[in-house]
Amino acid sequence: MKGDFSRVSFNPSHGFTRVNWQQGRMQLDADANEQQAINLHLIRTLAADLIGPHGGLPGSFAIEADPKAYRGFRIRPGRYYVDGWPAQNMSIVGYRASSDLSPQPWYPEPPEIEAGQDYLVYLELWERHLSAAEFDRARHAHEADAMREVALDGPDTGSRAQIVWQVKTRALDSFAPPPQGTDDPWPNWRDQIEPEMRGTLKARAAEAPAAGGPPCEVSPRARFRGDSDQLYRVEIRRGGYASAKEGGATFVWSRENGAVTFPVDKIAGPKVQLADGWRDARFAIAPGDIVEVAGPAEALQETGARLLRVVDYDPDTATVTLEATPEVDTDDPRKPVLLRRWDHGELRGLAQDRVKLADDNALQLVEGRWLALEEGIQVMFGEGIGRANGPARIVARDEAARAVAATDAARGKEAAGAAGEKGGIELGTRHAPAEGNFIERGEGNLYRQGDYWQIPSRTAVSDVLGPRDASGNPLPRPPHGVARHYAPLALIRVAGDGSVSIERDLRREFNPLTG
Repeated sequence: MKGDFSRVSFNPSHGFTRVNWQQGRMQLDADANEQQAINLHLIRTLAADLIGPHGGLPGSFAIEADPKAYRGFRIRPGRYYVDGWPAQNMSIVGYRASSDLSPQPWYPEPPEIEAGQDYLVYLELWERHLSAAEFDRARHAHEADAMREVALDGPDTGSRAQIVWQVKTRALDSFAPPPQGTDDPWPNWRDQIEPEMRGTLKARAAEAPAAGGPPCEVSPRARFRGDSDQLYRVEIRRGGYASAKEGGATFVWSRENGAVTFPVDKIAGPKVQLADGWRDARFAIAPGDIVEVAGPAEALQETGARLLRVVDYDPDTATVTLEATPEVDTDDPRKPVLLRRWDHGELRGLAQDRVKLADDNALQLVEGRWLALEEGIQVMFGEGIGRANGPARIVARDEAARAVAATDAARGKEAAGAAGEKGGIELGTRHAPAEGNFIERGEGNLYRQGDYWQIPSRTAVSDVLGPRDASGNPLPRPPHGVARHYAPLALIRVAGDGSVSIERDLRREFNPLTG
């Protein structure tokens, strides 16, 4: 979550059941947020224990053929629970928009499915953070359900969390075959959609300062030299394998947990006019900063919005001039567009720990060495793993081979997928990689776009907060988020004429206790 928080303190392993307020004590955002996290964890754990890994009421998220859609299908309304998290679909929608159906609310333009292919249809859901800049529509702050209170004349208050769901597809011959004798290949498919291990990060900053002294005075022995407490955010910008070459995984960082955002009023070429301007020194825009301009669609894309450098900023008109025109959909004035600042625009550190700017204006992710952020803070990716975490994946050798693979897959599909009296797709079928493809494993760890780590820094101890071993050395840890949850919905077959047939329903249903 990219909110303006002091820290995120919830840890399910502690087994806490509530937060108790004590008289005469300071109230912190972290305590109140931890209470909410405790409640949600208890509710979701109970739901997962009762329902299982996934399940829903009869008909919820059922996949149905849509005779009016070419290479499309329908998704029925209802609630479907995945690991205790509810996905709620309010009405029948199409996999993609059609003549009589709206598209998915958070996945309006999914990849097209190809004729002559068998596909897994699965549900993916996660929780995302929304600030007023991300939720409230420009020029519509007077609406009753707006997040920002207009009586305050500008400042925002609390933010919100929202469950986002997307129904996705993946060709069956793009999966590496499961082990022989597998009755249910879903766990194997699930691991290939998202590996359980997605890289690690550890952080360090300070030598132990001398005891005593004012709590907000920076120790001369400190390697964390910031003059205020921060919540740093390190986020994977481009997913992929860690590599010292161009094209590998990249990352960005923010000293304000990614919370420096501005609602956008209008865009004219490279000039972006903000709906509100300068607020304080923490939330300022300056030439040289690297920002992204994103609307709802860009925020939900797997690649994210394009990172651009600020060329100029006019505080009188709240106009930001960028190095290029942002690639964002501004056709619908009802949808909010925001500008978010990241803090890696000025490369810092000595030669041995300086990070290289990558081709996407993010930072190149390399493993096994300390990388400088600022004020003495350093991070290290992948330390302590020592192996590639990505499962085998099937890829085509080149664009021509992809076309050959699709053709060959279509030719052999009927025989490879035949099962039962109706010739459906059998769950245990070992779909072989199409000819022209090969199985590949990465050499480094596989990182997922959007995953992040949070690093609190405190002047009182001249250090960062995080797990350490008995000697006080920082320990690597997996990402704090985003926690994504997956469930299989159906197996479908796309015929040569573009019609879709539902070969197998993979959902699990239950009836209400009261009937």
